Amino acid sequence: MASTTKKLPFIDVFRKILKSTDGRDKFMKLMQYALKIILLTYFRRSDRHPSLRKQASVLSSSFSNTRKILRLGNCVEPYHKLKTECGKLSQLKNYDTNQMYLYIRVMFKTTVSLINTLSDDLFCLSKLGVLSPSIGQRTGRLSLRLWMINIVLDSQDSIEEVCRLLSSLKSNTIELGKEKSTEQLFWACLNVLKLLCDGLFCGYDILECKFSPLFQASVSFISGVISTYKLWFRTATVRM
Repeated sequence: MASTTKKLPFIDVFRKILKSTDGRDKFMKLMQYALKIILLTYFRRSDRHPSLRKQASVLSSSFSNTRKILRLGNCVEPYHKLKTECGKLSQLKNYDTNQMYLYIRVMFKTTVSLINTLSDDLFCLSKLGVLSPSIGQRTGRLSLRLWMINIVLDSQDSIEEVCRLLSSLKSNTIELGKEKSTEQLFWACLNVLKLLCDGLFCGYDILECKFSPLFQASVSFISGVISTYKLWFRTATVRM
């Protein structure tokens, strides 16, 4: 029997998302960068509504700090995944070349994620004054580079998925039906766009660019819109 789906009411979706740490982080990211864009455009002149401009600036910084605190301890997830993958070491002798490549790739990616989240935590603790600013500077630079590695690896996976789905649609070798494959292609393309925005944001900081803070804020806002939309759609769609 084919499964059917139904859409949850708006308020139910909103409530469920706000109950999760990931959901709160995504909404705060949207508000943080929306305020930054407003500050860099409408409030570009310091003499325009100075009190309101100051309040918007403080609120944007508060959202940024709150998001850092919300993500404290995120290293638990990659640690658990790495531990699970290490449990498969005894099976390596049965793997062919392709399986071995995929396993090494997953191990590398998970290790990078673990170190990245740990350095994020140290950076956050430095911002809170628990650790010295010098530790924050070093871990901040490390986090950016590790994040970029993850973005590149995720982008490769997403682009390969887009190519696979396009090939299936063109050759009519579709396993799940044309409508389902088209929907998967839409989400895969959306993910590529999000990763592109993340890469531009991250690269801007790594290269210490100064040409346009508005550009950096805009690509991060677009990334936030996409990730929030994906989370909203997953939460709103219930399989019966």
